[in-house]
Amino acid sequence: MTGSTKTGETPAGFASALFGQSAREDLAHYTPHALATLAAAAWQHLAEPRPPGQPSLRISDPEAADLAGITLIEVVNDDMPFLLDSTLAELDHQGCELRLVAHPILDLTRGPDGAMLSLGNEPGPGTTRESLIHIHVTRLRDDACKARLFEELGKVYEGVRLAYSDWPAMRDQVARAASTYRNTPPNLPADELAEAVQFIDWLAADNFTFLGLREYKLEEIGSINAPDFDAVGGSGLGILRNPDVKV
Repeated sequence: MTGSTKTGETPAGFASALFGQSAREDLAHYTPHALATLAAAAWQHLAEPRPPGQPSLRISDPEAADLAGITLIEVVNDDMPFLLDSTLAELDHQGCELRLVAHPILDLTRGPDGAMLSLGNEPGPGTTRESLIHIHVTRLRDDACKARLFEELGKVYEGVRLAYSDWPAMRDQVARAASTYRNTPPNLPADELAEAVQFIDWLAADNFTFLGLREYKLEEIGSINAPDFDAVGGSGLGILRNPDVKV
């Protein structure tokens, strides 16, 4: 698909870019007119101003007669890991029945106001990679259900962004813990300490997905020395930046 600056017109090839990775058996249920209608609406959504760092989420019921059975969930976002998996997990949690999933990653150039200036196949100066999640579910008849889904998906994307942006800091903090145990080991049996350090090294070597990290202080309280963990204020990273998120 070649670059385009005519945001009012759906460019040739955009429908293929949108649905090109979708399952053929899912696409077979749609008429060419329905797919063209969906592509035109997705293009208009993509073209609208979107500030960096802010997802643009829509949940709507298409009016076209050949789309009467679906509710459309569409979100434009900065490209990050886990966006689609997290979306599908929340839809499953909400009991939504999937009909079609499309998730192209696109190279866009946006102006100072966030409006799209051009779209192309290859990244270049000034372009950003953006995620377009386009999902159909069996039509949701309950407006309260749609409102709840909108709210929960917003929380999902906030959590993904926090986990993604804080991932290097979380990994570095875990690596520093291993270094501390090597250089100033606590008074523990050598074999237990070696096993702990080896495990921490394994975590920090990209074998674990860090979603959140928070430092706790262990204290002994009560007459039977029952352990108590107190969170260290301001130590939260990722989804645990929010002190109200409990583990």
